[in-house]
Amino acid sequence: MSSYPNMKFVTCDASFTDYRPAIGPNGGIVVFERTKFQARETTLLYVIDDLTKPNPQPIISPGGPGIQTRADWCWATNIIAFNGDSLTIWTVNSDGSSPRQIDNTMRFAYPSWSSDGSILTVMNASKAADPLPSTSQIDTQGNLRYANMNGVDSLGHTLFGGMPAVNPNDSTRIAFAGQPNISSWANGENLAPDGYNQNANYIFLNVQNQGASSSNPLEPGAPVDKYDPSFQGRAPAWSPCGRYVVFESNRAGGYAIFLFDTENSGNLVQLTDPDYGAQHAKFFKSGDKLILSAFQNPGSGKGPFGVAWIDITEYVSG
Repeated sequence: MSSYPNMKFVTCDASFTDYRPAIGPNGGIVVFERTKFQARETTLLYVIDDLTKPNPQPIISPGGPGIQTRADWCWATNIIAFNGDSLTIWTVNSDGSSPRQIDNTMRFAYPSWSSDGSILTVMNASKAADPLPSTSQIDTQGNLRYANMNGVDSLGHTLFGGMPAVNPNDSTRIAFAGQPNISSWANGENLAPDGYNQNANYIFLNVQNQGASSSNPLEPGAPVDKYDPSFQGRAPAWSPCGRYVVFESNRAGGYAIFLFDTENSGNLVQLTDPDYGAQHAKFFKSGDKLILSAFQNPGSGKGPFGVAWIDITEYVSG
């Protein structure tokens, strides 16, 4: 692919790096995490109320946690879930009111809403996770529904799982950044004591059958006996229609956003130039645009990141 959709920046302030955006239901409001670039300051959630006239402001008034990251916006309820201090899960109304920590969520990360806002799927990095990390599901009071949504792969290996994304039509259908729990994965060059190598993930999809879970790579041909970097992927997100998955991958020489059609498994499209280092894309509710993070200075190979959007109308059909 020689050309890509035009990158349209919403924030482009070299003093800050802006990351992991989540778009509101009307497509005009975005929440994202902002950190002072090259300074050791706290990461907080900011909001832009009008993408055409950006004026970033902190979304949460005093009373919220000191650290605020990884926002996910439930369009049905207009409530935002996010990570607070010690990787706990919090919720806040879209106007910044009533921040609340959900009980029993220590070291639960990357909250992802079910479409009706009744269930949160998380990366479980607590000591109770087996394997660690894995994908768990809770209700909005912190009660555990499923301890491990990942199950096993086609060779019977349990799976590490992170960065979950919930299909809007089925709250038990999860796309996630995962890898088999085997010592030979990625030549055994694991980066954590538990064996998990966060740089060697594929995108997996799970299936539930009578309470038992199994998962397979999103992309046909991805081997599960040994890591193949040509299938690397992380940070998936579902389209509102439940057909497409976008994810980030460094397979093109730098991070770029890819679009996969689950109804046509041979249809994989690279949407961004690796020079932009694009990451953490999510769909607009209309399904024809993506909000994402990208280098403000493409080709620099480093931050700061800004929030941007691209139009993908020509690549989706529903």
